[in-house]
Amino acid sequence: MNEFELIKQYFTGWSSTQMTQPLLGIGDDAALVQIPSDKHLVVAADTLVVGRHFPENAEPARVASRALRVNLSDMAAMGAVPLHFTLCLTLPESDKNWISGFASGLQKQASEFGCSLIGGDTTRGELCISLQMMGLVDAEKALKRSTASVGDSIWVTGSLGDAAGFIASGFASDATLNSPLEILAQRFWSPEPRLKFSQNAAPYIESCIDVSDGLLADLGHICSASGVAAEVLAGEIPISEELTAVVAGNALDLALTGGDDYELCFTAKPDSEQSLRELAALDNLSLTKIGTIRKGRGVECLNTEGEALSIDQRGYSHF
Repeated sequence: MNEFELIKQYFTGWSSTQMTQPLLGIGDDAALVQIPSDKHLVVAADTLVVGRHFPENAEPARVASRALRVNLSDMAAMGAVPLHFTLCLTLPESDKNWISGFASGLQKQASEFGCSLIGGDTTRGELCISLQMMGLVDAEKALKRSTASVGDSIWVTGSLGDAAGFIASGFASDATLNSPLEILAQRFWSPEPRLKFSQNAAPYIESCIDVSDGLLADLGHICSASGVAAEVLAGEIPISEELTAVVAGNALDLALTGGDDYELCFTAKPDSEQSLRELAALDNLSLTKIGTIRKGRGVECLNTEGEALSIDQRGYSHF
């Protein structure tokens, strides 16, 4: 197949909800999207490279799931509703089995989250998936990293370190359903973007980021952008039983620095705690208060004795 045959066979004709219909989609040089006057457009992009972000033998449907969901997590971090996305797909060859598995997996995920593919590009080279997501948020209501205040409580959704535990296992697979390792694998391949919670909780959230490079590193981005410091209590970090079962004594380190879970880390005023917990309960979502925003700079993590932990590598670095 050439490029145009590949696109026509695998990436066109997908169903879309009326809310996410573009004015002009796949088939022209570019797509056209109508933006309501009371909304702001939110745009995010992520790239996944074989051998760096996923193993060469990974199931294509799982690669598609992760590619879409990590972008949706950026929408959640901004309190946005996902709308459309574009896909730039670099392939070493036009392997029909791989492309079919990837396309069907991507279509399934897009349908689940109510967003539609409206364009992109295909080319030949090392396997690489670049996806750009577009969403909408009420004008002037987007969640940001730069708006944390001294006295805010620091919160995280879900549990941390699970995806990093799977990576630490060498991307090992376990055919046993619901085994600890397979649950960690699911957390890596299909991270749950906290879209509904962030949209509902936006009035109570002061600042927000999704945990992609590691809790300490990403919380550090909030502190840097807001001109504040963070005090994190290591004993409050939510760690799953599955992670402890797989990595034993390394669980806390992975939860603090591993990343790839795409949970939300956000700050909020102390008096909003009850409202936040009620909203989380509606989604059956665990929510944990892990620290406080202070005056100063940087992120400090304290043990149960109140002593600062010495942590050399605070998160993933691309270079």
